[in-house]
Amino acid sequence: MTQDVLTDVFQTLRVSGAEYARFEAHAPWAVDVRSGGVVRFYAVLAGDCRLEVADASPVALSPGDLVVLPHPVTHTLGSGAITNSRYPESVLEAQGSSALTRSLRSVSSEAVTSYCVVSGRFSFEASARQHWWPLLPPVIAVRDRAHTLPWLESTLRFIASESDLNRPGTQTLVMRLTDLLVFQVIREYLAGAAPQDAGSPSWLSALSEPQIGGALALLHESPQEAWTVARLARKVGMSRSAFAARFVRLVGEPPLHYLTRLRMQKAAALLRDGWDATAGVAEQVGYVSDTAFCKAFKRAFGQSPGAYRRAAKNATEPQAA
Repeated sequence: MTQDVLTDVFQTLRVSGAEYARFEAHAPWAVDVRSGGVVRFYAVLAGDCRLEVADASPVALSPGDLVVLPHPVTHTLGSGAITNSRYPESVLEAQGSSALTRSLRSVSSEAVTSYCVVSGRFSFEASARQHWWPLLPPVIAVRDRAHTLPWLESTLRFIASESDLNRPGTQTLVMRLTDLLVFQVIREYLAGAAPQDAGSPSWLSALSEPQIGGALALLHESPQEAWTVARLARKVGMSRSAFAARFVRLVGEPPLHYLTRLRMQKAAALLRDGWDATAGVAEQVGYVSDTAFCKAFKRAFGQSPGAYRRAAKNATEPQAA
């Protein structure tokens, strides 16, 4: 059920831009990252690193570890030792046409450990940032999973090769590969995650919890149905009050708020795919009234379904020279 929910969510996500770079160094070193508005991805290929994220505990990373920072948060990546060799985030950004051409080597005469980190930054369309990313934890770390490196390295090599060739369709291909990269990291994270029952809400951890994960699967499988909290609770074998409280604790919002979010994302995807009839879209996502659907859509996206569809169409049409 978890994989079905993930598949459903990622079918509505669209990467709008992606860049990758390779950073090589010798200890001690550190990179300060301040910029916001993008998702950050790090893959450690050599050397033990330390990730310090604002308002969170430090994360130790070893070769084979992957980490995604879904939210625009200040953080520092480094060798862990106290150092004056602090670099700006620009060292993690690609220079030139190739996605992996950036290679900065910081050398200390006392260095004994080499480090190699692949850094990526990418952004998703506004609808995904607004509706799905707020539900993700601040740090998605996949540790002690060195077997993931073969697919990671081959994917990054393919991205680099495409960027070097710069053939027609390269930008779209790189963005679709980034979709797959993030999906794989999240899937690996879930494979090693235990169900969450305390602490900060995490939609990903909630997927691994049998009853709440089951309820999420029901919503994603049939968002057009007239779900109520009581009906969902019965389906997963819980009392209404216990289910509602547990859903909020794990997911971070009430069940019907989540359902509205899901319906709006599906509606946006249908409109992007060229559906012209608002009534048809409304029916597909569970609204009997076109008026009610249009009001809900405008609250979610700040524009009518028709305006959203036209904007999406204009964004995909080739521009005149």
